[in-house]
Amino acid sequence: MSFWRERFRLAIMVIGTLLCVVSPLMAEDSDTESEAPTIIVEGEQESNNGITNPNDMDGYVPNEVSAGAKVATPIEEIPQAISVIGEEELKDRGVQKIDEALRYTAGVVTQTYTDTDSEWFYMRGFNARETGLYLDGLQMLSFGFAVPMIDSYLTERIEVLKGPSSVLYGGSSPGGLVNSVSKRANGQRIRKLDLGGTLDPNGYVAFDMGDTFGADSPWSYRLVTKIKGGNTQVEYAYNFRGLVAPSLLYQPTDRTRVQLYGSYQYDNQNHGNGFFPYVGTVKKASYGYIPRDLYTAGDPDEDLFLNNQVLTGIEGEQVLNDHLVLHSHTRFAYLHRQEKYDFVYDTDHTDNVLNRARYNIDVFSLILESDNNALFDFNTGSISHQAMAGINYQYYNHDAAQNYAAADPLNVDNPVYTNNTDVERVEKDLFYLNKLGFYLQDQMDLGYGFLTTVNGRYDLFGIDYENRSTRDNANTLDQAFSGKAGLIYQSKWGINPYISANRFFNPQMVPAADDEALIPETGEQYEAGLKYKSDIFNTFLTTSLYQITKRDTLQKIGTKYVRNGEVRSRGWEVDAKVSPLMGLDLTAALTLQDIVIVKDKDSSIEENRPLFAPEVIASLYPKYTFQSGTFKGVGFGGGIRYQSETFADTANKLEIPGYTLYDASLHYNRDNWGLNLSVTNLLDTTYYAGEGDYIFYGEGRRVLLQSHLSF
Repeated sequence: MSFWRERFRLAIMVIGTLLCVVSPLMAEDSDTESEAPTIIVEGEQESNNGITNPNDMDGYVPNEVSAGAKVATPIEEIPQAISVIGEEELKDRGVQKIDEALRYTAGVVTQTYTDTDSEWFYMRGFNARETGLYLDGLQMLSFGFAVPMIDSYLTERIEVLKGPSSVLYGGSSPGGLVNSVSKRANGQRIRKLDLGGTLDPNGYVAFDMGDTFGADSPWSYRLVTKIKGGNTQVEYAYNFRGLVAPSLLYQPTDRTRVQLYGSYQYDNQNHGNGFFPYVGTVKKASYGYIPRDLYTAGDPDEDLFLNNQVLTGIEGEQVLNDHLVLHSHTRFAYLHRQEKYDFVYDTDHTDNVLNRARYNIDVFSLILESDNNALFDFNTGSISHQAMAGINYQYYNHDAAQNYAAADPLNVDNPVYTNNTDVERVEKDLFYLNKLGFYLQDQMDLGYGFLTTVNGRYDLFGIDYENRSTRDNANTLDQAFSGKAGLIYQSKWGINPYISANRFFNPQMVPAADDEALIPETGEQYEAGLKYKSDIFNTFLTTSLYQITKRDTLQKIGTKYVRNGEVRSRGWEVDAKVSPLMGLDLTAALTLQDIVIVKDKDSSIEENRPLFAPEVIASLYPKYTFQSGTFKGVGFGGGIRYQSETFADTANKLEIPGYTLYDASLHYNRDNWGLNLSVTNLLDTTYYAGEGDYIFYGEGRRVLLQSHLSF
């Protein structure tokens, strides 16, 4: 068996390397004389060519999206719920992290933990942190402490695809994915300076610059930079970030487009709001409550968090003729994170002394992904087709050295931070993932207003795990098929009902209790809904009913896992983006969901709710800007966010109360200059998230003043 496993790994590595080499060659210009077709392929930002998807937003309202089909498609034609958060909305709400951007999106429970070094979000009841984060259509896979981070300043828009997506992207969270679209060279002149700061104080300065290399040059560039740092809402928990993201665009004709891009991000910070026990946070302890700003990570001078992240990629698109477009995107990502800190692990908390452990971490991860496809435009009788065939390769390497050790307890009323305890890094985990997927898609116009999309994907993947300390190891060679079929009817009134069925898988990279790598989680989603798109009222609304069943969920035994669970998620979502009048924009969302544990190793928790599963989520954020008169350019906005109670345990005995939060904003924009004052959690409400005795305080009131200048 090992002979064939090694041959499989070698074959996949060779194929992956060939794809990376061949990718840029697909961008060579064609000799044909025909004009560019109306086909529009997935892209990132505004462009004058007929290949790339424009950043097409009318206020808060999206027109086209690429996450739901890998092809730029009118959002009302995709038989699946999708939300889009544009750059204007991100700026209005003062968004500083990707998970912050999701606060007003239906079906999403965001910031299930509150920290500055990870993005935390659940979608339709399922954890999407590790496999649900995407950048420009390629997965930003994370595992353990190797967590890629995407700075919000590099983001042009965010596409939120609800429900499973493995039929397009390979294994991913059954709840959906979040695709961040980055700022890249687009052939336009850009000169932007942005400044911002909070009362902590914590501030940033950022610069976005781009242009062509000459009036008739096919080359253009863009350089996005940012420096950020200062204090946070937790005592002693400062942070610093520096990043730079250059990109080059080569576009000799409207038929050919090649883009080279990269980014480097450096983070140096102290650990912020950490784990706290249930008693002392949600439930009052004998001495009262643990302060929200209590620092727990040990000696501030010894607290270590260093993160180095490098991305580099090439993307090419070529229109060959009226019926065929080629697209290729290959990216390499490297992450190195080092951490050393104390954390609270108190599971029997009765007094004002918190038990702690020290954690040392040194982790590397590498991600190589290449996605290559061909888009065909043709007719069969009265049916028009936009078909796609593609190959997707992914290699992931995770190498971690880490260990726990006892640390000095911390007195809540009189914290002393000196600590002489240290540990050696003795636990060493090594993971490899090789995945090769072949996918087909056909978007068909059947006539009489009916559109259908049919997808199929076959993945072959291998996972190797080794604990180099204990010599435990596991490996697997597996395959999976994903399928999707959807039908939507376009009425002349803009009301489009749809239905879809979706089968998914999600590989598991964890140590198994039986020393065999786990088979992937599998399941299906059924969804029916209605989309309303009006250009007259500039409105896009989606309402959807869905059921997701996830099987082979992981059940932990000690430090390892077995597959012995099933979770069912049912829900109703309403998501609206409205810009009906000049100066008026509004986003609203409502989620009613019923998520239950159907099967578990512990039968006593069956029919209970899993973690991070509120039954109701609702939000509303309107904004208005005066268009004329004395107050021209002055505007204001406000938001309300509600989440019902959750449970900190699957026994459903430790309840985390629901909460209502208020946000507000005030802005002034005139010509090429503007100011924006945003306040999140206006009333400084105390709320919580987390599980068991790992409870986080939600973010307190934050006042952020931003200024932007274009020149």
